[in-house]
Amino acid sequence: MGIYSVLLFASTFVFILLIGRVDPSNIHIWAFGIQMLWQTFWHLLIQYRDYYLHEPVSVRLFLAVSSLMLLTQRITSVSMDIQDKQLIFTYNASSKKTSCVLPLPLVSYFLSVTTLLGGPLGSYRQFVSHMEGVGLHPSPSPLGVVFLKLMQN
Repeated sequence: MGIYSVLLFASTFVFILLIGRVDPSNIHIWAFGIQMLWQTFWHLLIQYRDYYLHEPVSVRLFLAVSSLMLLTQRITSVSMDIQDKQLIFTYNASSKKTSCVLPLPLVSYFLSVTTLLGGPLGSYRQFVSHMEGVGLHPSPSPLGVVFLKLMQN
């Protein structure tokens, strides 16, 4: 996506800031509003450039806006879970190490490449439990699986 990946990074960064600054009972309203304004801005920019200025619009921008729509779905899902008290994030500003590590699972969840390209919406808790279990049972060697499949045919 090149420079247009900033669309996704900005949305993720703003949501991380919202978690630390907004009351959990109002976070969904803020997250949904900001995400929809950001997304609408980019859709209107595409329409303006394409129909009014008659300029070609970059395919990368279309891909970024498509990914932004999926990111909006993820952010609003997490914000609803926070508002419903199914997820609780507490930031301790006194500990720099803890305050830097807490957003990492969220950033990984939001910016997961497979889901930004159209993958299914899984809950944040499912994602975290899957990531915690990855180290316990490493995946088999891809070459071994391919060789086994070839031998079966």
